[in-house]
Amino acid sequence: MKIAVLGAGAWGTALALAASGAGHEVLLWARDAQQSHDMQRERCNKRYLPEVPLPAALGITAGCFVHIFAAAVGVSALMAASATAFTVLKWLGAAYLVYVGFRLVFSKADDAIKLVAHGVDTTGARGSKHYKTIFLRGFW
Repeated sequence: MKIAVLGAGAWGTALALAASGAGHEVLLWARDAQQSHDMQRERCNKRYLPEVPLPAALGITAGCFVHIFAAAVGVSALMAASATAFTVLKWLGAAYLVYVGFRLVFSKADDAIKLVAHGVDTTGARGSKHYKTIFLRGFW
């Protein structure tokens, strides 16, 4: 059986080791590319389980594209299994986006420093209306 473990923390690494030890083909996905590289080179997870060696058969990878693909496949499986669960997931996603939008629109002026650090121009006398403009740009 092919198994993918998302997350290379202590729990994810232990789960991957147990599945690999049972003879399954396992791929362990780390969020941090440097951690993934170190785990491949040293064949152990020095950050969380430094005393446990990783078998050569255990695959280790990193990257957000892998996570996006896994999430898309998981949502597809959810959609095929239950229309109700998929509808609930859509509404939760929409509520989260509305929450993020309101946080942006009603953010404090101190958050402008963070925006400037990311290259967003916040100068001018428009104040919080400038944040609304940035938010509305996301729709087109």
